[in-house]
Amino acid sequence: MFSIVLFCIAAFDDMAYMEMFPLWAESDRIHGGLGLLPEDVGQVFAITGGSILLYQTFIYPHIVKILGPVSASRAAAVLSMVLLSTYPYMTHLSGHLLPVVINVASGLKANLSVTIITCSLILQNNSVAQDQRATANGLATTLMSFSKAVAPIGGGIV
Repeated sequence: MFSIVLFCIAAFDDMAYMEMFPLWAESDRIHGGLGLLPEDVGQVFAITGGSILLYQTFIYPHIVKILGPVSASRAAAVLSMVLLSTYPYMTHLSGHLLPVVINVASGLKANLSVTIITCSLILQNNSVAQDQRATANGLATTLMSFSKAVAPIGGGIV
């Protein structure tokens, strides 16, 4: 149950971030946003998607092999919190440095979310007997979908 709860929280966090990031990035600087153009936000998401592909293919397996799923997900959660706490200071950046920092931060945040979500799936599958995996995966997927459905509303309220 704990891995399913972690899965749902991570999915909620990821979906709320993906919903709120474009609004923050396109908001004017006087309102605390970054003042990016929609094309720039699309570029950030394209680079983020590419980084996820490379990360999951080449880096993630080595991290989990070295740390294990529990430690990897703990480290990713702590790093994600530290990274998100730096976002308010990004509004003070300007020029050519801003797109680079935003691309790196968004890619890193996505990869940390992938780590937490994938590790929670591994933990969930390792915590139930073989004949109960389908039921556990179905319950986890249902609850995760509900978390993702309420994430835009929850993120918007925050």
